[in-house]
Amino acid sequence: MPVSTGGDEVHLLDRFATVFRHRRLAISLFSGVVLLMMLQSYATIPMFRATAQLLIDEEQSVMVSGMDASDPVNYWTDSEPYYETQYRILQSPGLAGYTVGKLDLDQVPEFNGQAEKQFGPREALQATRAVVVSRVQTVGQAILGLIRPNSGTDRPTTHDEAPAEQLQAKELAQTNGVVSRLAVAPVVNTRLVDVSYTSADPAFAADAVNTHVETYVERNLASRLEAVQKTLAWVSGELATQQSGVEESDRSLSEYRESENALSLDANTDVITTRLATLNSQVSTARADRIQAESLYRQIQELDPANEAARNHPSVSGAAGVAAASTRLAGLEGQLVGLAGRYGPLHPDMIGVNSEIASAERAVAVEVGRAIEAVRSEYQSAADEERRLQAEFEAQQSRAEDLSRKAVDYRLLERQSASNQRVYESLLQQQNELQVVANSRANNVQSPTCHASMWCCGRLK
Repeated sequence: MPVSTGGDEVHLLDRFATVFRHRRLAISLFSGVVLLMMLQSYATIPMFRATAQLLIDEEQSVMVSGMDASDPVNYWTDSEPYYETQYRILQSPGLAGYTVGKLDLDQVPEFNGQAEKQFGPREALQATRAVVVSRVQTVGQAILGLIRPNSGTDRPTTHDEAPAEQLQAKELAQTNGVVSRLAVAPVVNTRLVDVSYTSADPAFAADAVNTHVETYVERNLASRLEAVQKTLAWVSGELATQQSGVEESDRSLSEYRESENALSLDANTDVITTRLATLNSQVSTARADRIQAESLYRQIQELDPANEAARNHPSVSGAAGVAAASTRLAGLEGQLVGLAGRYGPLHPDMIGVNSEIASAERAVAVEVGRAIEAVRSEYQSAADEERRLQAEFEAQQSRAEDLSRKAVDYRLLERQSASNQRVYESLLQQQNELQVVANSRANNVQSPTCHASMWCCGRLK
């Protein structure tokens, strides 16, 4: 056989020639691989996938008006976390545990150990490896027992504990088995969710997925109703407390209205305010009159009534008595001047006229004194009037302040009563709405597909 050097190229025909020379071995290997694959394929158990659909709306879609949600301006939530939470719940062991409780898995071959066993080349290798591992573990435990005998410290399992632990382990295994066969896939751009269950028994797959979907709908409704009932109980308690507050505030308002005659507060306020404004104007006018009268009185109170300066003062000379006496005195003085040109001072007529003049001067002095007393009296009257009006104004102002205080207290009690009433009505409305929600049993989760669709998804691996 010629030996090819490293620089020589190997032709494709040389490869075919090599295969042809070992054709019996190649055919044997190919036939063996095909045979093993055929055995493995026929030994595999076919699996079926049942799919049901759920319609999951957001929680606010079943709210009643007034609590809510329907107004995107006042209420907005990101729906993505809510839907992700629901997908997790659908695949949770907790929900699967409720499903297991409804399914009689002890009668299902896949869970009671009576399922058809597939046995192919791969299973044969796995069984052989398991036997070898078991034998090795047994020998190892025997050797370990010879080296370290049992000291008796291990507490034996009692008859009561063993069945309970076995039952708990059995339920856990069944729950995990159901969870491992579940699949959740949301339908894009919709609120629909595909829930699938895979099993070798197509009837059980459909029953399992329908039961799981129904359980989810029931548990969602139960959870909503439980939350509504808790909220309803809290609102009812608050409503009773608020009702007591409303009754107490109404009672306080009624007692204050009766004790303080608060029914006519608005009318009295208007009357007193008007009267107070009138008195304020009258006090101002009286003060101005008193100041003017006082100024005039200060000017003439030191004057001598017999003095001509007092007689010539404008406020005195204008008096009627002073004017009449002054006119008579002036006439007598004129008459004296006429007699003086004809008679002497001792003439009886001259003596008579002088006597009348003296009497007229005394009369003028008396009238001047009366005029000064009239000015003083006018000043005193103006001062008394000012004091009277000022006292009445202060009394009216005190009544206005007292009425204002009563009005403030009354308005405070009235606002408190109205506020308590509004809170009570709001709580009452919420109680009614919660009662409607509880009675309506509205659910934001629905199952539009009543029967699961089947699809052979492959074979058990």
